[in-house]
Amino acid sequence: MVNANEWLNENIPKNQRAQTTGLYIYSQYRGGYNINQGPPNYQFYNTTLEGELDLNDFVNLQQLNIGSVGQDQDQQQKITHLKIDK
Repeated sequence: MVNANEWLNENIPKNQRAQTTGLYIYSQYRGGYNINQGPPNYQFYNTTLEGELDLNDFVNLQQLNIGSVGQDQDQQQKITHLKIDK
């Protein structure tokens, strides 16, 4: 499990966030989904986030999907606060 904002800063450059329209974050691989990787869409697997997630830089974000598969508590997303001020 990783701090959500630290993970975001390591994986999506700030200069690409304004053009991002889709952000998909999954704790495990989910077959059947095929979303183009890179701006304007980002797709991540095997990522479990915790804490605050600040999406204020994503001014054109239209779709956000943060999901977990299964009931194992270690694989559940633990986002405590979501910041989206437009």
